Amino acid sequence: AGLKAWLEKSAERFNRIDPAAIAPQELINPAVASYNFDMPTSADVRYQIDVTKPLGQRIVALHYKGAPVAPSQQFLVATNNYRASGGGNFPGLDGGNIVLAAPDSSRDVLIAYIKRAKTLTRARNGSTRSWRFAPVATKGPVVFHAAPNMIALAKDAGLSTVSQIKTDDGGGKGFALYAIDLSK
Repeated sequence: AGLKAWLEKSAERFNRIDPAAIAPQELINPAVASYNFDMPTSADVRYQIDVTKPLGQRIVALHYKGAPVAPSQQFLVATNNYRASGGGNFPGLDGGNIVLAAPDSSRDVLIAYIKRAKTLTRARNGSTRSWRFAPVATKGPVVFHAAPNMIALAKDAGLSTVSQIKTDDGGGKGFALYAIDLSK
């Protein structure tokens, strides 16, 4: 239940999408900071985010090692001290259930790992995806803003349902407008 509640809080990063709407709908909720979107990076955890559902009901098909996660199932999750001590107002994370508080900062741990690995590749270090959007057909486009001309990077990451609509979204901030097909 704690893991699902954590993921539900993260899913607030996305706006609720109305499948019947014809007008473009923004996928990303700008009121939720990107650093408050947490996701497991283990291939053992799989789930979907159904952006058509209300907040608190979006995490579906949550599985661990192929089996549905039971609400009473226990998990030990590694995170940083900001999140573990209540940063972001995630449910159940208030500093009261910390198992191990290491003295190392996340940045120092990553630097040490990169120095040991010497070379990082997407296939070896960045291809594990624990989640996806639950498939839903929409009558109108679902859009988001990001750096321009990133389609090749998206496709390389396995995101084949993203297309760039405009190279400049007109906001003067250097963003392009993209659409994502949630039906696949």
